[in-house]
Amino acid sequence: MRCRWGGHMLIVMKTRIQLGLERVRTFGLVLLVLCWPGIAWAQIVAPPKPPKLAKAPPVWLGLLVMFALLVLVVGVSLMPSKRGHQD
Repeated sequence: MRCRWGGHMLIVMKTRIQLGLERVRTFGLVLLVLCWPGIAWAQIVAPPKPPKLAKAPPVWLGLLVMFALLVLVVGVSLMPSKRGHQD
C-alpha cells in the first residue's frame, strides 16, 4: 500500500509518530526549564508541612465490619427463591 506522501504507509506513519513524540518531549523539557525555578523557590521559602499521623483504627472494629459483611453475604445466600408454580 503506497502513501500519497511517498513511501510505504507504515514507514511514513512511524516517522510522523516519532516527529510528534519529539515535539512533545521538547515541549515538556521547555516547560520543565521554565517552571523549575518557581518550584525550587517555593520549596525554599515555604517548605511543605509534615503530615499529621493519625492513630490506626482498633483491630476489633475491622473484625466487626468483616463479621457484619459475612452475615450479610450468608444471609442473602440462604434466602429462599420466590418461585411460583409456573416455573
